[in-house]
Amino acid sequence: MSVRNISLRIIILACEQTLELKGKPELKALVTDRLNRSTGMCHVIAKTRDVYLNGKQRTFPTMNRHMHDIKSSFYKQWGHYSGSYTYPIPSKPHGGLLGSKTSYVDSGYEEMWVEGEYADLRWKFIEDLKEYCENQLK
Repeated sequence: MSVRNISLRIIILACEQTLELKGKPELKALVTDRLNRSTGMCHVIAKTRDVYLNGKQRTFPTMNRHMHDIKSSFYKQWGHYSGSYTYPIPSKPHGGLLGSKTSYVDSGYEEMWVEGEYADLRWKFIEDLKEYCENQLK
């Protein structure tokens, strides 16, 4: 199996794990970092990659390049894309590229993952990313 296909499968697995925890208390542990800050899907994908690779550091650069390319291609075709690779989920309250970063940085767990437009778009993003990756494997 190619590194690209493994990368696609890891992204799909990260999406599935996250979607499975929607609305459950266990979600918070998955989407927070060691400083107890809420994080986005890239953090979840990286955690999933790390578990999958089990410390095989030499594979990281190639896999990271593929994951970057996969996510970048998805973002560009996603109908809600903010225009920012780092903060792809748009923010209605703040608007624009700066608004996406501001929402990500300023939002807590509830706003990012539980309720409101920003959380709803995050879940839509995850569903669409999973579907995109599945289609890439066909």
